[in-house]
Amino acid sequence: MKNPHTPLLLKLTSGKIPPIIVALLVPIPSIVALTLVFKTDNIALSWNNYESVSSFYVLSFGYLVYISHLINNSHKKQFNQLLEHAELNEEERAKWSWDFRNHRSLWIETLVAAMVGLGHAYFGLIRTILEGEARFEYLNWWRVFHLIMLWIVITQSISIYTRNMTIMNQLSRKIKVDLLNLQRFMPLTSAGIISMLAFTGVYAILFIFAFSINDLTTNPAMLVLVPTIIIMIQRPLKGVRKRIIEAKEKEISLIEAAIEGDNEALKQSRIGNNLENINVIDLISYKKTIENTLEIPVNIPTASRFVFFLIIPLLTWIAASMVDKFIDFLIK
Repeated sequence: MKNPHTPLLLKLTSGKIPPIIVALLVPIPSIVALTLVFKTDNIALSWNNYESVSSFYVLSFGYLVYISHLINNSHKKQFNQLLEHAELNEEERAKWSWDFRNHRSLWIETLVAAMVGLGHAYFGLIRTILEGEARFEYLNWWRVFHLIMLWIVITQSISIYTRNMTIMNQLSRKIKVDLLNLQRFMPLTSAGIISMLAFTGVYAILFIFAFSINDLTTNPAMLVLVPTIIIMIQRPLKGVRKRIIEAKEKEISLIEAAIEGDNEALKQSRIGNNLENINVIDLISYKKTIENTLEIPVNIPTASRFVFFLIIPLLTWIAASMVDKFIDFLIK
């Protein structure tokens, strides 16, 4: 059997070098290129210039390389947790495991992201160069290249996450719904939330270094924020709620039949193997338990992390704005 295909974004951290070291080394070529650009455009090689120009790109690229490794590894663990509960034989388990490790080519996503990034760069950077209004032409081209690369890396990372979660969702259909043990589906919810960590993390960096209130309506990067968050939550849980609702309706109908005196109905229920000494009071209590069962696999800590990750970028921007205003107040 041939080796599974691994995307370049993940291949960077799949060697013997620790991923954190790789993440720190990735921005070095950009910094070297920026140094040459500074010399060509007669820009002083000062810390302030490097920080103002490259901070966002350096942090974003390093962050995405490192976090993509962590999240893909997390997805592997969550996939294996689902695989343990799936009703499959050993051959089928091996095939599912192979399919999960064998990533598809990302050329289409890369080309689309490059075109979107080029369009984004045109209105903010390329047009000023073509019209001769750019003060630092080579610096603008450096920014164009990095903006396009950022779109590509973000798109590839999102594609990897959603692909992983799609396979996990498909695998979850091989797991029987147990209304008293929905924890076995929790990896699906966790996968969506942890995938948002990478996505919102980049936006947090954007809010710190390169964001203004006008970007909410004019920056193309902001237009994909909400749809991507929705996809990352919806993709792993697709169809799960429907299956749980159907299981609840079936179980409740069996309990109601038993309450009416048809004890044979309970043999098809979740508690069919524990019918000794069961009475109507027990059945009513069990019915309430089933009715109160959440229709998605989630718990309070998981939901709390979900909300927290959603508001990270906004809180970051608010905090940065407050600090700027406080410093301006002190200076004045």
